[in-house]
Amino acid sequence: MIYVFVLSAASLGTALYLLLMYSSIPGAVDERLGSIEPLPEDLDRWLSDETSVHGRAAQERGLRREVRTLLVPAQGLFGREHFLKQARLRSPDTGEIIEVEAEVNTPRRRRRG
Repeated sequence: MIYVFVLSAASLGTALYLLLMYSSIPGAVDERLGSIEPLPEDLDRWLSDETSVHGRAAQERGLRREVRTLLVPAQGLFGREHFLKQARLRSPDTGEIIEVEAEVNTPRRRRRG
């Protein structure tokens, strides 16, 4: 039983050490886990989508598909930033929004090297 206690105390100490090290030393996370992918240039802007399958399907229906990407900040101690992709279908004649597609959450990835 003492072995279980010693092992759990050692793993708790290691976890606390890593948490303090990664949160207080600038660049430690990037060095160990890789750097976060850069932000897209068109962040927070609505762009016309004519090249994707969904964009072509909207054109066949006589609508214009617009997409945008938002950056949602990390929430909580262990939260991660993620991208929120939104899409809407707009009438080219009136400019009225006809349909709004479901939002898609995409995690912000880390790149090694």
